Amino acid sequence: MREDKNTENGENVENLPRRFWTIAVARLAYQQEQYDFALKVVASLIRKARGAPRARLTKLKKEIRAARKTAQTLARNKRIISRLEELLTRVQAVRLERASLVSETSNMQNREDRT
Repeated sequence: MREDKNTENGENVENLPRRFWTIAVARLAYQQEQYDFALKVVASLIRKARGAPRARLTKLKKEIRAARKTAQTLARNKRIISRLEELLTRVQAVRLERASLVSETSNMQNREDRT
């Protein structure tokens, strides 16, 4: 119950002493997308566990790793998309500048032709 109060107050589960590390803390960290801390807790618990609890912890560890990898991929994709959008904006600005230069040049040639 203490973990719930900590998270309700906006406190970080990473501040809990090791003696309070349980599978519930690992799951809470996982839900809060604190994957590295969740893996740290699970690894600590796996060392102590035997039998069925160890199997559950191993399964949770695989889930956390998969979620962390997905989050990293999404973050990388967002960075790539952002960079591409910046490049597109630059290209559009250069095209506008070139178009205005071309129109200015053609206007100057038209004026010269008239005289």
